[in-house]
Amino acid sequence: MDTNNLVFYNGYGGFDTANNEYVIDGAKTTPLAWSNVISCVSGYPFGFITTEKGDGFVWHYNSRENRLTPWTGKCTTTDPNEWITLSLADEKNTASCRLICENDEVRHGFGYSVFYKEVFGLVTKVTVFVPQNCPVKLTLVDVYADKSDAYIDLDYHARIIRDEYTFVSESFDTHHVKIKQGQRLNAVYMIGSEAEMRKDKIIDTFRDYSYCLSELETVRNKWKELLGKIKIKSEDRELDVLMNGWLAYQTVSCRLFTRSSMYQSGGAYGYRDQLQDTLCVNYLDSAISRKQIILHAACQYSNGNVLHWWHTAYRDVKEFGIDSKYSDDMLWLVYVTYKYVVNTGDVSILSHKVGYLDNRESDDTLFDHLVKSIDCAWEFGNLGLPLIKGGDWNDGMNNVGKNRQGQSVWLGFFLYCCLDCIIYLSKEIRNKDYSFQRRQWQNLAKEIAGNIHKNAWDGKWYIRAVTDDGTALGSAAAEECKIDSISQSWSVISGMWQISEAFTSRSMLALESCRDYLFNSDTGIVRLLWPPFSYKNIDKIGYIAAYPPGIRENGAYTHAAIWLARAMLETDELCDTGYKILKAVNPINHSRTSGECATYRIEPYVIAADIYSEGRNIGRGGWSWYTGSASWYYTTLLESLFGFIKKGNQIEINSKYNGTVTVLYRFGGSEYEFCITPKAKGRVELIDDGKKHYYTV
Repeated sequence: MDTNNLVFYNGYGGFDTANNEYVIDGAKTTPLAWSNVISCVSGYPFGFITTEKGDGFVWHYNSRENRLTPWTGKCTTTDPNEWITLSLADEKNTASCRLICENDEVRHGFGYSVFYKEVFGLVTKVTVFVPQNCPVKLTLVDVYADKSDAYIDLDYHARIIRDEYTFVSESFDTHHVKIKQGQRLNAVYMIGSEAEMRKDKIIDTFRDYSYCLSELETVRNKWKELLGKIKIKSEDRELDVLMNGWLAYQTVSCRLFTRSSMYQSGGAYGYRDQLQDTLCVNYLDSAISRKQIILHAACQYSNGNVLHWWHTAYRDVKEFGIDSKYSDDMLWLVYVTYKYVVNTGDVSILSHKVGYLDNRESDDTLFDHLVKSIDCAWEFGNLGLPLIKGGDWNDGMNNVGKNRQGQSVWLGFFLYCCLDCIIYLSKEIRNKDYSFQRRQWQNLAKEIAGNIHKNAWDGKWYIRAVTDDGTALGSAAAEECKIDSISQSWSVISGMWQISEAFTSRSMLALESCRDYLFNSDTGIVRLLWPPFSYKNIDKIGYIAAYPPGIRENGAYTHAAIWLARAMLETDELCDTGYKILKAVNPINHSRTSGECATYRIEPYVIAADIYSEGRNIGRGGWSWYTGSASWYYTTLLESLFGFIKKGNQIEINSKYNGTVTVLYRFGGSEYEFCITPKAKGRVELIDDGKKHYYTV
């Protein structure tokens, strides 16, 4: 395998930035499976996951409820669901090879993967992808007789799910084919629902290999068009590589469309989860964001509560899910709608009529749903802080408020932020006067801020929560969880830190404490909280204590690390530390050498949900692909670090980056090139005139 043109080659693989591919040396065994999550760029509900050894599974409609091949969750399996046996068919030779499983080189691209193998004097290439809006996985096989004539057999094998409990192995054979030297054999194999493939004439359509190649090119161009709307060129190539495709691809293909990975095959929509995924999509295709917001609004009850997660209906399967017991779910509709309106300038979404789960015929608007979200969260404990109920953003703290006495400080900051958001949005409603509600919301925000200032400060940082019996979590006096980062982060992200000098000084001290206690720049570990919870506190705190110390929400959660970086980038004094945190969670910086890969283990091209922070597995990446961290990482790099913020038809520049960055932005039919100098500030009006525009700020 030629590695000369690969960026950040680590002994196992590297980035081919010219072709937007991650290239893996098939002769090596990666520490864990390095996968690609492939879906239709249009959002059509069909897709599959494949690894460098061809492991994975195929799904239609729902990646959990309607799999076509089995999902095991094993990330080191050598027994895949699909493989192609290539055998020599002449009498003198009986050798065989399993294509896809045995490779010289593997290329994971946006919407496809390619497997190369030279064997028996033959050059083979296998390409897998999903065509536009068609429920079929295509496997294209190209066999080239490089050195001599060859008689070969091709056998395609697949384990197909027949019902909930059984699957069968099927094979499709191409036997005793002679390929003359310099010629090639092409074959197309398909996986999909047989009834639907025959009904829609998919089998007949994709029999033609050349037509399949044209469809592959269409898929590649569609992904390129979506992911290439913004391109970054900075002095930090590690950030550039992720920004220029991989983060957005992870968000759209995995998080929004597939909702599955090798580590978790959920299939469901999470209320807070997929809403947050739209934050980066606002910059790429706001129609996807708008559709997602409306979908989530329709999964709200008329009392303001929402479904925590749900599966959409398909065929004869009805929609189903569970009601939320979490105190923050419904508020994400407010926050994300606000970000959408600010980024896109699309105020019309607020007047879009959406029904409720218990009243589909309601003619309430999206803004009415936002009001109900605020009202539903309007419950406070004896300290004047919001009730945590069955948990807040950290699901694992599900026992903190099980008796409806526990309170969340983080939720206080988040609710304060959402009150600011709805106040802003209410001023965009022209056909109704919300001045009375605005005064109520303003008074409530003021009251929350006062109660946090009075009851949540621990001396050097804010506490995280208060349990039903009044125990403070995230306090220096505690044995476990002395400090939790998200209260400190959101004291800034919420805007509360700007109320007064007293709030500002406290938030600055809190962030400094996070730097000192939670961030190790030498190891690249950014802790969510410290010390971790132990199992003895599971009844009082929740299932977070069931996680081993240092793993997932009981350790170093990437989602929270990015919030911490975002908060620090809001300041002048700590923006350099915020930048270092962003570099610390970048998977490329954990995978520069084969030794680092052996520790980190998972893919270098997508963000991990967490990086283990304690014990013998410290530095190991956990749960790649399926994490909301990708969207937050993208927007934090773009907005908070490079200072590129879209506000309707304007770009606001407020850079915290010490170097110069070039941002290429496609606005309609126009192209803009921004050269943003260190610490630059400015504003540019966008005009869609079909021309190229150049600005230095």
